[in-house]
Amino acid sequence: MPILLICCVLLPPATISSVPIYDFAIANTELASEGIGTCYPCCGKSICRGCVHSCIQSGNASKCPFCNADLGNKTEEEDNEDLMKRVEANDAATIYMLAGSYYQGLHGFQQDHTKAMELYARAAELGCSSAHNQLGNEYRKGGNMKKAKFHLEAAAMLGH
Repeated sequence: MPILLICCVLLPPATISSVPIYDFAIANTELASEGIGTCYPCCGKSICRGCVHSCIQSGNASKCPFCNADLGNKTEEEDNEDLMKRVEANDAATIYMLAGSYYQGLHGFQQDHTKAMELYARAAELGCSSAHNQLGNEYRKGGNMKKAKFHLEAAAMLGH
């Protein structure tokens, strides 16, 4: 899936017919301009926002589409407990998500760039291409081009 749903509109005509989200992107331009990744802390899996929209439309908004966990009545603390269980299990995607929460100070976590960088490094060691990309961009901003190049190349080799 592209980074933004609106990218579906920019695909070559031969590809458009094989992209089921294409009509959704045209019809929902306000959603199409947002990043598409949504991660579920219960199981650590990610889903595109187009599929989240489909789940909501089908009446399954309060259930995880992967593990069928009830999401409707959970507090932020309960979500964070589920997240920490996935982190303890060394789930790279969940560690990456936790790093983003620390980096931006979201979901009840204090903003802590040092902790975020440690978590991004841990997720990258576990093979998370997005973590390599984030580390590469952070090192590039900090002027450490050698580390930036290493992580950006690693991200690209992992398909980012």
